[in-house]
Amino acid sequence: MPRERTLEELQHAASAGDMEAQYELAQRYENGVGIVQNVRLAAAQYRKAAEAGHIEAQLTMAKLCLIGKGTQPDPQEAARWYESAAGQGSTTAQFNLGEMYACGRGVPQDIGLAAEWYCRAAAKGHDEAEARLADLHDAGTQLPIESSAAAAKYSRRRKSPSN
Repeated sequence: MPRERTLEELQHAASAGDMEAQYELAQRYENGVGIVQNVRLAAAQYRKAAEAGHIEAQLTMAKLCLIGKGTQPDPQEAARWYESAAGQGSTTAQFNLGEMYACGRGVPQDIGLAAEWYCRAAAKGHDEAEARLADLHDAGTQLPIESSAAAAKYSRRRKSPSN
C-alpha cells in the first residue's frame, strides 16, 4: 500500500497539474483532514481536477454546482460536468443527466434525451436507470425507438415473476 502523501507534497503536485493530487487535496479541504476546512478552496481544486478529466471530480463539481456548496448554484454548469463524466462512461453521471433532462433542471426538459441517458446507464447495469425506463414505458411515454425497446425490456423484467 503506498504511503499517504503529506499536505506539502499534495500541494506541490496539485500546483504542478497532477489531477489525482488536486482531487485528494480538494477532499482534504472539503472534509478538513489535516488542514482547515474550506469549501471554496475544495471547489477550486475539484474544478482543476475536473477540467483535467478526473471523473470523480466532475461528479463532485456537478453536485457542488447543484447545491451551491463552495460555488454559486448553477444547474447549467452541473449538467455540463455530468455530461463530461457521462461521456467518459460514468453510469452515475449518465443517470443524473437523464434526471436533469427529465425534469428540465439546468437543461431544456426533454424526455427523449432523458431516456437516452437512462438507456446508457441501464445498459451498464444501473438499477435506477432501468427502473426509470420501465416507469416511462409503463406510463405510455413516447420514446425514441432505441429507448422504447430498452424501456419495454426493463418493464417486462420488472413484471417477471422471477423478480
